[in-house]
Amino acid sequence: MRVLVTGGLGYIGRAVTARLAEAGHDVTILARSQPDPPPHAELLHGDLRDRDRVFDLVADGDFAGVCHLAGRTRGRESFSDPVGYYDTNLSGTVNLLRGLAEVIRRSGEPARLVFASPVMVYSPSNGQPIDEQHEAAPMSP
Repeated sequence: MRVLVTGGLGYIGRAVTARLAEAGHDVTILARSQPDPPPHAELLHGDLRDRDRVFDLVADGDFAGVCHLAGRTRGRESFSDPVGYYDTNLSGTVNLLRGLAEVIRRSGEPARLVFASPVMVYSPSNGQPIDEQHEAAPMSP
């Protein structure tokens, strides 16, 4: 399976990319910077906030799945730059979803998407362990 990993150069992204490659998948990383990619992945330069670039990469990339791990996650920093956080985390994700919608339109097949979100979207008073059933109650932008 050909898989696109956004945020594939981060700590979690590198681990996910390695596991996907070990399982025999063809992995492509979408990243803003261009450091050396892991040896088992192709690197595409792009920014999730670039609507046209993301649309073209996803719609034309022949990806069977996307692991969306790119996002800004520092809660305190989000208070000093809320617009930057919205631009990356919300608009960037919407840009990715637009590309996936085009894949569905062209192929008629459902898109496979794994979306990782920071735990900060859940209320800290909900107890442990935190899962998708917990109430969303973000305390930061």
